[in-house]
Order: sequence, then structure tokens, then C-alpha cells
Amino acid sequence: MKLQQPCVVWNGIGPIKSAISTDRGHEVAIYSLCIVFVELLADASFAMDTTKDTILDTTQDYPEATLVKAKGKWYVSVTVPINLRPYFNDRCQIKRSTGTTDRIAAGQRLYGLASAIYEEFNKVQPNPLRLALQRLSELHEPNDLLPKILPSVADNINYDAHLSSDDSDWELAALVDGHMEAISLHCQTLERTAFGPDFDAAQAVLGEIKKHRDGERPQTKKFMDVASAYVGSAAMHGTRLSSIKKAIGEFDRTFPKVTLNELTKVHFYEYATILAEDGMAKNTIKGRIARLSSVFKFAEKKGHVVSNPTVGLDYSDLGRDVEHWVPFTKDQLYKIFQQPMKARERLLLTILVTTGMRLDEAALLEWQDVKDKDGIPYFDLTRADLKIKNKGSKRFVPIVTDLQNVLGKEGSGRIFNYRLNALGKTSDASIICMEHIRAVTANPLQVNHSFRGTIKDLMRDEGVAKEVNDYITGHGSGDAAGRYGVGPSVAVRYKQLSRVSHPWLTA
Repeated sequence: MKLQQPCVVWNGIGPIKSAISTDRGHEVAIYSLCIVFVELLADASFAMDTTKDTILDTTQDYPEATLVKAKGKWYVSVTVPINLRPYFNDRCQIKRSTGTTDRIAAGQRLYGLASAIYEEFNKVQPNPLRLALQRLSELHEPNDLLPKILPSVADNINYDAHLSSDDSDWELAALVDGHMEAISLHCQTLERTAFGPDFDAAQAVLGEIKKHRDGERPQTKKFMDVASAYVGSAAMHGTRLSSIKKAIGEFDRTFPKVTLNELTKVHFYEYATILAEDGMAKNTIKGRIARLSSVFKFAEKKGHVVSNPTVGLDYSDLGRDVEHWVPFTKDQLYKIFQQPMKARERLLLTILVTTGMRLDEAALLEWQDVKDKDGIPYFDLTRADLKIKNKGSKRFVPIVTDLQNVLGKEGSGRIFNYRLNALGKTSDASIICMEHIRAVTANPLQVNHSFRGTIKDLMRDEGVAKEVNDYITGHGSGDAAGRYGVGPSVAVRYKQLSRVSHPWLTA
């Protein structure tokens, strides 16, 4: 919106008009105030539509809309910007139902519902023109500035009068445009030599104002800049790297406008609340906060922050309680292995039920991991490049007779040919094996991981000592690569694990 008659608008503003005179000292005062005003407007970061008399919407600055599932249906969810939350009863998120349980259909409705939410945000956005005037009034009272330059007009200029009036947005816009036009005219006609001491006095006052204002603005870094530096400096890879990147990106989208030094414990409580509202478990929330905490530890060491706001947080009341996977019953095991299936899946499921290995541990096995110690075959999970969960997972797992019969002759390369993803893991194995499990049980707590609980229960029922039980399933302290004598020997593990029979494998 560009006004065509700035001089008319300028003259129509009473408080400002009274300060204009032919006296050049007066002009310097007005010129000085205009410069301050424009600088403040630049800080306000507003924009006017070139075709409409409305403020441009800021949709591109709003948090990204996501799909979340609740009570069987999909909802479009958008995080409410912090500055707008008072207009929405301090809610952290706005959700709108897609009215469907189908993920694809919900995705097709996401844009329309997200746009409606963004429009709600736009309707309550504060008017940046009025805010700019408010900032001018708050930061630069006439009684503080003008007596140093032009005492005679100090009492006549009062921006608060405009703020409290019923001026429309058009009139406010006219005020701004008039200031800018006045600055343009003065820049063209006034020269330093024409004003002498008055001009220097005005510039000196402006310098003090700028110094004061800049001093109130802490020089800080953006969260994403520091987070990216942390990721680049740390020796991370695989799942840990991807999980940290995910937490960082999610947090930055939640608080896109907040700088590093502005982040407080309140922001992390809000973040944890949002995760809980999305249905995440307590442990998941704890993990996300822990990954963000590592970023702030890095920032603290680099001197970017004085303290780590993630320290001392208590969000134990947020999120779902831990749900433990349910082991399979013997009847379910019979039904699972009686199904027709490919030799590849039969071997993989047999490894899971006879060893208690995690799905990825088994699916990523190579033939070089099959070893022999004093005539006892075992899987060596201490290979350096083998993707395992933790130190305790680096272990030796005996290959009992029931598994030897299915494993067959030794080959080369990978034992299974499941497709690998970018992280070197496989989701195909999980999907295919779950098809056989879901053919037997619909219990959401019975999954591939349930085989681990199953073998632990079977070993316990056969009187296998807990220490041996834990070392076999990877809950112990683990085995050092290339060493024996750490924890129960392979022979002891083999003997104890062989106490469990698996009739469902041959039924």
C-alpha cells in the first residue's frame, strides 16, 4: 500500500504538525525522531500488501502442520506460536479432525485444515504498525529526548495520543508513510553545514539512543546454528545420529523464533507437553529431552549459554506409562510356526525364538559371525561394525541343536538378503515377520520383540540362572570382542539354553 499524497497525510496529523516550523532547529528534531522511528519499524519486521489494505499473513512463519492419531482418527495438529497462545487459552496446539481413520485420506485433507488453523492465527495477530508506535513511545519518551535538542516542542509531540485514539489501520499506515516521505525530503535538502551545532547535537543523541538500544539486545546464536555445529563436531552415526537430528528438527519447528539464550525450562516443559499430547510414552519424551540436553551441554562448553535449561527438569507426569511387550504362549508359538512361510522367514523366526536376539541383530547377521569354540557353535555379536543396541548386546549366543537343523551349511556374506535402509538397518524383515504374527494374534503388545520375553520366560521355567539368562539375551554387561572368560562361558550358556525344548519348530 503506497500513499500518493504523503504531504496531505503528514499535515493531517495534529501532534506532529504542531512540531513543524520553518526553524531549522525544529526540522532537525523532527528529522531525528523520524530516523529513530524508521529504525524501530525495521525491527518490528512488518510488511504491507501491495494490493490490499491488510497486513500480509505470516503463514510461512508458522509451525508445520502434522498428522496425529487419537482415538482411532487422524487429526491435523499445529503448534500455536508462543506469542499467540494467550488468544487460545494458553493452548500449546490446535487440532482439527480429518474425520477419517485412513492415513492417505487424512493426508489429502491436511492442507485445507492447516490453512484454516493458520487463518485463525492471522486473525489474532497483533497489528505491527500499532506495535511499532507503542515501541517508539515506550523506548523514547519526548521528555527524555527533545529537551536536549528542542525544549520548546517537547510537550507537543505525544505519540501516545495516537495509540489511544480510534485511528484506523489506514491512518496508522499514513502516519508511517508520512514519516518516511519526510525523511526522504530531508535527506535530499539538508546538509551538515546548514545546521552546524544543531545537527551534531541531534546525531549525538541518536548515537546514544542506538548504543542504549543495541546494548539491550543480547548478541546470541540461533538454536539450529549451535545444534548443527554440535552434530558436525560429535562422532555420531547410525540410529543415534538420526534420532538426534530428529529431536533437533522437531524442537526447532516448535520454537522457530526463539534464540538460544531465550530458551528456558518453560520451553522444554511445553515441548514435553506437546509430545505427551501426541501420545508419546514417558521414555520417548525422556529420550528426546536427553538428546536436546546434549546440544546445550555443547553450547555451555562453548560459552554460548550461561547454563543448561534442560538440567533439573521434572516431566515424570507427562506421557504414557511404559507398556511391556507380552510374550507368546506355547499355543501361539505352535500356530506361528505351523503357518506356511518362506525358508528365509522360518530361519529368522527360529533364531528369534531359540536365542532371544533382537530382530535387527538377527536380520543383519553375516556368515562370518557363525563361529565354533571347542565344538560348540555360536553367534559372535562383537563384530565392530555390527549395529547393536549397547555394550551389553556385544555377546556370544549359543546355537542350539533345534537352530542348527534350520541354519544349514555355512555360506558367505549376509545370512539374510533383506533390503537395508540408509542407516544400514532393515524394516522389511520386521514387516514380513509381523504378518505371520498378526495372523495369530491381534494383541498390539505382541510383536517381534515378544520372542525375547518368550525365551527368557522359558529359560526361567527351566531353572536357568538369571545371570546366564541375561548374558544370552543381552541384558548382561556383555562380552569383550575377541575375549573369553568374561561372564558365563560359551559352554555354560549352550548347556543352559539347550534345556529349553522347542516342539513347535517340528510339529
